[in-house]
Amino acid sequence: MQSPRLANARFKSAMKPIYIISDLHLRAQRPDLNQSLEAFIEHVFTPESDTLYILGDLFEYWIGDDGAAQLGYVAQVDLLGDLVKKGKQVYFMHGNRDFLVGEQFSSTTGVEILQDPFILDLACKTCLLKHGDDLCTDDVEHQKFRTLTRNPDWQKSILEKSIPERLQIASQMRQMSGSAHKPSQIMDVNEQSVRQTIAEHGVDILIHGHTHRPGRLTYDLNGKTVERIVLGDWDTGASYLKIDERGFHLVSPDE
Repeated sequence: MQSPRLANARFKSAMKPIYIISDLHLRAQRPDLNQSLEAFIEHVFTPESDTLYILGDLFEYWIGDDGAAQLGYVAQVDLLGDLVKKGKQVYFMHGNRDFLVGEQFSSTTGVEILQDPFILDLACKTCLLKHGDDLCTDDVEHQKFRTLTRNPDWQKSILEKSIPERLQIASQMRQMSGSAHKPSQIMDVNEQSVRQTIAEHGVDILIHGHTHRPGRLTYDLNGKTVERIVLGDWDTGASYLKIDERGFHLVSPDE
């Protein structure tokens, strides 16, 4: 995997915009989400950009690269592969739903898998890209789940099971990770964790998804103004961040 500090996308006056998305939660039961992605790719991204970052939870769940067909994700995989074939750069970061996306997916599509966190250096700002679930430290239950599912040995043991077994486990895990019984406040980021993360990496802007609460917030850290940009989910329409020489533009149906 690429080092989180190797990205260098310094803007020049004629440089094309960068787009960042997350939390589409694509699934067969919601064909409208697939239509929104296709429309975004065709009408927004492709005409003016060469670079797309996906910060996790592109898929509602992923049982391994050999299970894409069983989950109905062949068209989406082909869509990303076609983008790369057309010369677009597509980057993917694991979310808490699609943490089993692996090297076969990457080699098949040409999509590059990034570490979390990942630092994107621009001429004007240094940005820290994350999925964002590890910032929700008040949700102790989820942090235990995250530690388990990011363990390489645990992932290996899951991927050694049959596809029907993995489908059953995925269904059980989705039921266990349901948020209906959790207080709203613990589902959001912990502000101290946010401040510590920004300070630790020395960045100007933290960009993440996961919480489905799009917005822009500013913080004062030791006399320096920094920003947190939260990407929205796609439940009611396309949500994305566009970065160009004029700045950062958050687009969301919830904004």
